[in-house]
Amino acid sequence: MTSFLENLTHTETIDTATTTSSPSRTTVRRVSESYPIRMRSLFQTPHQGQKDFFNLPAGVEQSLQRSTTVSVNGTQTFSSWLDDTVNASGLLSRTNGVTTLSGGRDSEDYVASDSTGYCYHHKLVAAQGGSQATSFCAPAEATLPHRTADNRRSGDAGSISRRAACATKSAARR
Repeated sequence: MTSFLENLTHTETIDTATTTSSPSRTTVRRVSESYPIRMRSLFQTPHQGQKDFFNLPAGVEQSLQRSTTVSVNGTQTFSSWLDDTVNASGLLSRTNGVTTLSGGRDSEDYVASDSTGYCYHHKLVAAQGGSQATSFCAPAEATLPHRTADNRRSGDAGSISRRAACATKSAARR
């Protein structure tokens, strides 16, 4: 049997900071975007002598992960997080020129939250024979949580706990 295996993992990251100043205030907006991708495939052919026979399982996962913070005069006033991941996989098998097995699955998992208390989670899955979607929306909180000096590295505890609650409640619906 001959096999060709391919695994690819890569992440591209873009960090930007935009500063605007006036005599009374300085506003800094920081955005960090990451685009991780993972691809895997396997191509298998049998021993010589069998005609048009192969197995081809493959899959790809691509994400956008974005963190945004806004600070005014050195005090953080806003933060947000977005994670949008799509995943697709499939299988194709042929024997003697005839497709003997085929199938696939696609999904998208979208989670967004911010320091105002906004939290949204939506997951959509489609596979042979059907699809399903789940959503969860959390009510906004009236007050902003305590901010750390370096939100980007240490995380915003308030936002993280809301994201965890949002993800936990969404996971229970899956």
